[in-house]
Amino acid sequence: MKNKFLKIFLFLTLFFVFFLMYNNYILYNTSSVKKLFSNPSFLFSSKKEKALSFNKKYIKDNSITNTGEKNAINTFEENFSLELKNLKSEKINIISIETNNSIFEIHPSVEVSSKNRKSIYGVNNFIKIKNKYLLVINEKNVDKIIIKCIKENFEYSPVEKISINSVKINNASDFSLLKRNIMKKNMIALVLIIIFIAIIIISKMTKKFDRVPDKKLPKIFLIISIFVGCTFSFLFPLYQIPDEMTHINMIYSEMNMKVDFNKKVNSYGDTIRIMHNYDQKVDSQKYFNLNKKLKIKKAYKLPSISLIKHLPQALGLFIGDILSLPILISITLAEVFAVIFYSIICYKSLKLMPIKKELMMGVMLLPICIQQMGSFSYDVMLLSMCFLFIGYIFNYKFEKENITVIDIIKLLLILFVIGIVKLPYIILGGLIILIPLKKIDFNLFKMKIDYNYIVRHKKTIILFIIPICIISLIAFVFVLKKMYFGRILLAAIRYPKKSIPLLIGTFWSNKFGYIRGMSSEFGWLETHSSLFFTYFVMISFAFFTFLNYTRKNKKVIVQKNPFKKWEIVYMLIIAFVLIFIIILSMVDWTAKIMGFADIEKYSLSQLGDVMNALPFIGGLQGRYFVPAVPLLLIPVYFNKISTRLSKYNLSIFITVYYIVLFTYFFILILSRYWV
Repeated sequence: MKNKFLKIFLFLTLFFVFFLMYNNYILYNTSSVKKLFSNPSFLFSSKKEKALSFNKKYIKDNSITNTGEKNAINTFEENFSLELKNLKSEKINIISIETNNSIFEIHPSVEVSSKNRKSIYGVNNFIKIKNKYLLVINEKNVDKIIIKCIKENFEYSPVEKISINSVKINNASDFSLLKRNIMKKNMIALVLIIIFIAIIIISKMTKKFDRVPDKKLPKIFLIISIFVGCTFSFLFPLYQIPDEMTHINMIYSEMNMKVDFNKKVNSYGDTIRIMHNYDQKVDSQKYFNLNKKLKIKKAYKLPSISLIKHLPQALGLFIGDILSLPILISITLAEVFAVIFYSIICYKSLKLMPIKKELMMGVMLLPICIQQMGSFSYDVMLLSMCFLFIGYIFNYKFEKENITVIDIIKLLLILFVIGIVKLPYIILGGLIILIPLKKIDFNLFKMKIDYNYIVRHKKTIILFIIPICIISLIAFVFVLKKMYFGRILLAAIRYPKKSIPLLIGTFWSNKFGYIRGMSSEFGWLETHSSLFFTYFVMISFAFFTFLNYTRKNKKVIVQKNPFKKWEIVYMLIIAFVLIFIIILSMVDWTAKIMGFADIEKYSLSQLGDVMNALPFIGGLQGRYFVPAVPLLLIPVYFNKISTRLSKYNLSIFITVYYIVLFTYFFILILSRYWV
């Protein structure tokens, strides 16, 4: 029966591949850009279209320039209008746009007029290949094309003028470039299918060798995390991870020292030059210069408590400064300390997790986490502490028999650290509700408080807790009013008709972008992996979600869903509240970018008006949402799928995932900065 199922699966897979190729060939004449990208038949088309080319002079003479949207102080917008005088075309048109060096900061859209019809193609329809934007349209007899380019400058400085060097329509070289790109992507897809089939066959043949018990997984993670983390901390040059320069200066500020690190080290390694410049590589001679020593020459003072944000990195810089080590060694030491700290804390969290260890390990080793774990960012502390808190919560819920005062103190201390690093993430503290009351076993002085005590005195406890909660809420609101982000939060709660549409619209419009931010956008968000890599990670996480097993005596036992319905709903609510608060935390940044001055002085009603005026909330990166991923996926259980997967060698699937992940990531970063 099992062999029959495998044969049927293989036949259906191969049938699907050939059907897809035939179907794409039939759909060629009417395919959109998304269908075209999965369309092998496009490779075999030899029909030539009439080619047109518009040079820089023509564009300049026929351009309509706008100064940008109102209040968009960091945005520059230009519309380029091209009269085509009824271009007769019977097939797909390919428009290519070559711009100046700021190609990765420009968001183009195209309006195409064809007879009585107008079509608009946004930035998501463009294909970026090398130094070109390619757009595939399906219009015939095109009369006019308006190319609208918006350049965003994320610094508070004047925006340079956009320059479009050329626009070409149906250029032969662009057809060839697109064909090569499509062929490469289709070959990758075909190879992935073949690899997937091979994995299934091997996993079936090696089922009896599946010997990776839950207890070994944390140790495996620790070894992999330290090795991979140190490797990538070295591959990412200084300042190439977002806001790294700011974070290094923050470390010295937290030491109560006023230091501009970049000036003190005389722009060590010349790595600022390659920030935002995709074609620039590291100058190895300057970067590996061991003659330059780290000498800050400042008297160290008692640090502030906020040094917790960057504790491991600060220790590395402190040692490098005290011993006057070479700058490269000091930087490497700080990053290695960060990797070791992240790995040990996550190892502890993974060891505590009683369920879905494979899923948690996958989250901890997301590509964006690998980037951040060996950096100067406080994400090292934030992510590891969030994972540790989640590990303790589920350990207390499912494994620990009695919850003592010490256990609660541990949770509160972790929340305290999370709050110091980044306040919005303390919403994770709401997970404490998941701990069963039956496990409470407190010894306060000579009083023993357990479940039976709570049941006997529940009325007294409720009467005692209610005024405490009211006083705490009043105090909390008072504190929020004193804090800038707190007032934004209060304004969002007070004016839900203004804030909720903004929050939902922002999240929904870029939900896939946030997923890509966790798996495919690195460096200063300008080093992109293939879209196939994103799909590979997403599919693998779907697979990890269903790995709810225990292994005993070489047997895999599928676990049933241990959560009650209200617990599942509650975890999802916590996850989405966390996501929306994270989005809300960027209102300040977005408002300043859009030109709202002195927003810190705004009243609650004025902040509500700001939310109503904003088209969206910007500045959000996928890594901000990583702590919410476990809460979204851990409650997901489908026993039928899990039972079916248990018939295969799970170790093979997991091993192949990490080999592909690390190898591809390694090649991507190596080619970006070094080769």
